[in-house]
Amino acid sequence: MKTGFFAYSGQPRSVGESIEEAINLINGSGVAALKSWRNYVVNGKLIIDEVSRAIDEADCFCADLTGFSDNVLFELGYAIAKSKPIFLILDYSHIESIRRYRELSSLTTIGYQKYVNSAEILAAFASFASDFQAQNRVKRKQSSVSNKPLVFVKNQFDTPYSRAITNKIVESRIPYIVDDASENQVQPIEWYLHQLNNAALIEFSATSRRGYELQNSKCSLVGGLAFGYGLDLLMIAEEPYEVPIDYRDLLITYDNKQRCEEVVTEFLAPLKLKLLDYYSQQDTSRKIKKKVTELQKISFGEFLAEHESEELADYYVETFNLSTLIKNDYNIVIGRKGTGKTATLYYLKSFLENDNRNHICLIKPVNFEIDALVKILQVSSEEYERSYLVESAWKLLIYTEVAKSIYLKTILKPLYALSSAESEFKSFIDKNSELFLKDFSERLEEELENIRQSKMMNKDEKFSEFKIKLAEIMHEETLASIRNLLSNLFDKDRKIFVLIDNLDKSWKKDNKLALQSEWILGLLGVTGRIVRELSSFRVRGQQKKIDFHLTVFLRSDIFKYILGKAREPDKIEYSNLLKLGDKDVLFRIIEERFVELSSNEMLPESLWNKYIVESVDSTSTKDYIYERIIPRPRDIIYFFKNAHENAISRGHSIITEEDLKLAYNNYSSWVFTSMMVENGVNIAQLKEFLYHLVGQHQIVDKTTLFAAMCDANLPDSEEFLDNLIEHLATLSIVGKEVAENQFEFEYAFDSKDLINAKSRRVNSNRYKIHNALVPLLDLIDQSET
Repeated sequence: MKTGFFAYSGQPRSVGESIEEAINLINGSGVAALKSWRNYVVNGKLIIDEVSRAIDEADCFCADLTGFSDNVLFELGYAIAKSKPIFLILDYSHIESIRRYRELSSLTTIGYQKYVNSAEILAAFASFASDFQAQNRVKRKQSSVSNKPLVFVKNQFDTPYSRAITNKIVESRIPYIVDDASENQVQPIEWYLHQLNNAALIEFSATSRRGYELQNSKCSLVGGLAFGYGLDLLMIAEEPYEVPIDYRDLLITYDNKQRCEEVVTEFLAPLKLKLLDYYSQQDTSRKIKKKVTELQKISFGEFLAEHESEELADYYVETFNLSTLIKNDYNIVIGRKGTGKTATLYYLKSFLENDNRNHICLIKPVNFEIDALVKILQVSSEEYERSYLVESAWKLLIYTEVAKSIYLKTILKPLYALSSAESEFKSFIDKNSELFLKDFSERLEEELENIRQSKMMNKDEKFSEFKIKLAEIMHEETLASIRNLLSNLFDKDRKIFVLIDNLDKSWKKDNKLALQSEWILGLLGVTGRIVRELSSFRVRGQQKKIDFHLTVFLRSDIFKYILGKAREPDKIEYSNLLKLGDKDVLFRIIEERFVELSSNEMLPESLWNKYIVESVDSTSTKDYIYERIIPRPRDIIYFFKNAHENAISRGHSIITEEDLKLAYNNYSSWVFTSMMVENGVNIAQLKEFLYHLVGQHQIVDKTTLFAAMCDANLPDSEEFLDNLIEHLATLSIVGKEVAENQFEFEYAFDSKDLINAKSRRVNSNRYKIHNALVPLLDLIDQSET
């Protein structure tokens, strides 16, 4: 007789009663012999070793997801790692659990059986048990030799603790990959199965922080996977956090930065010693010819540029002339989230590095506390004081970041190989390490604190006196010295390129957006100052010049806002990354990746002729995919990658209709969480609002939207409804009717005004929810007749 372990949450109590009754019925029927976690409670406590042993010995793993207990998710992850057939159930009358499943469905990819009583559990399990071998098993994708030894599952916010953890990992020089919840709340489970090879550092969220439920559910499941694979594992959490019983002995909490750093350092130290073994395994893997199917040989890469920064240059698709991004003293590259800003940044960096006369300084500031900057800027009512302060802060940061990046390259050389100019430069940085070698955000916050303590912003004094005091705080003399030292390192043929990304990490709607705009506009203003300073200056009577360029990558919605605050917006030039909606460009991206990443030399046509079905429900495969996604590179890469992984895990020789339909469902869950990240804190209850549209028709009117808005406890005014609709349109959640039964979505940066004009002309109050959300929200699809 087959055996099984049944996991479920202690709350709600009705769950346990139904499952224990179902277990008795199943055991009595002779279908299987099941035991629940209650059989392994010793002296009132659940022992994880006993539970893991029970799962190991069982023929299958059963779990009720109702209540979404972190214990249950940890055990589910463990069972997946042990390749157990999985039987999942969910009480479909429990609304909150259904919502949580939708948010995590791309992570589990395992369907569940609905129930409301023990009889329905019995019937569902009897069907499952009829053929154990054919049941759900999540297969681990074959490891890639390019995988990093450490996976860091990062907090949903860039807290000081997250920054401290990141800094410790960087200092250790252990190659790592980040699952950044601030970029994508949940990765597909195949991504974790593929990346979890040696070690995992998992950062749970304090229960006092917004979004902790989803973050901790994900962390629990991934923690179970890592534990099941026997990896080196550290699970940590900022207090307050009540550690679930299952991994009480595996997770460490902390309430201060020092303790956090101690725990992480202690974990990383032995991993560094294992690096030699890791590289040896990589070398061995390269020499062993693995038996893989034809389908396993192809790849579409990663949908997040941060996960493939080293390989991206090989298959990046240029959608414009790259030289336009560096032609001016300062350059702005804009694009919506997912349009390829970071991918373009990495490709541009690689392109510039091909010329060894170039020095590239990449600045990706982790989220500093913007509150400190806002408080200081609020003190002064004089715009010229604020402007000068912001530009001075940026000048300090850029000079010190450039110097730091050059220093880190210099110290890689042996001392005997250093030129006299390099030795002098190195000595200067060593003497001023407190200023130059600290983290970007830490350096900025320290200088802002110095300004705050000086109380110079609220004194009634002349601007000339203000500039003198600020120059002293901002180390003007030290910066002049570093400029002179750089002139000895950079002759007339050498150039410095500064590439800046991640400015959106600090963009908070609840922190005076006008003042935050001054911060970003200040970056544009100071670039001109720096260029002028470096273009002509004297050192010991000799004329010097350093060729300097800066390119900043900025989210289009932020750029649009700050453009409205600029004195002369018409003089601000920018490059728009991608004309969203360009079908040919999107599929060219897929085909280029397919050609470059596949193990055999292939033509783009091979993808369509050999590895994927021609159509889905009589619709061509290209049209099927394009009509269901937000037309951005990240989205189409995710869709293809997920369909490919579905096909491999199900043993298919090509990507089938079934694989594409499942990818559509998984994509719908993923893009929903991505939209919530893009929404940020603009509308706190946006998720709740959208859930109130579950089961509605895909085409809705203002009345339907107003009712959902009220049900979500949002302000019940016409003005708020209009603002909400505009925000939904900006996120491409809804499209506006521009002709009878024709709806247009705001994909492009500058399309809003034109779409609004078309909509006003037809006087329509109807909107279409994007096809991307149809599966998640279970919308009634309406053909446009």
